[in-house]
Amino acid sequence: MKGNESQSNITQVAGVKNSAASQHGNGQYQKMFDARKRRLRGLWERNGTFYGQLTLTDPATGRKIVRRVRMEDKDGAPVTTLPQAVNVLSKMKSQREDDSLKVAPKSPVDFAIQIN
Repeated sequence: MKGNESQSNITQVAGVKNSAASQHGNGQYQKMFDARKRRLRGLWERNGTFYGQLTLTDPATGRKIVRRVRMEDKDGAPVTTLPQAVNVLSKMKSQREDDSLKVAPKSPVDFAIQIN
């Protein structure tokens, strides 16, 4: 081993995948691209589920907020393919224009301990 090499560099050069590096990116939002490698604006994927990023108006305050909303089909099942996700995103945008898109507000998690 050379003086400026670390053990992780040696495993990467040898073609062995470092397990800590492969677990690091799990759970992060990934940008989505079409077949021609063009970015699809407002479309993200996380843990195999598609999310649409929309700018919404908060009904309580009137302020604009950006939310990532999980995409679901008519039955409430998560969308699994990219063409379905593109169609659902366009429907969500049209519902937003008509003020018929309902998004549940974020609520704080209550970590109160119940003592019996």
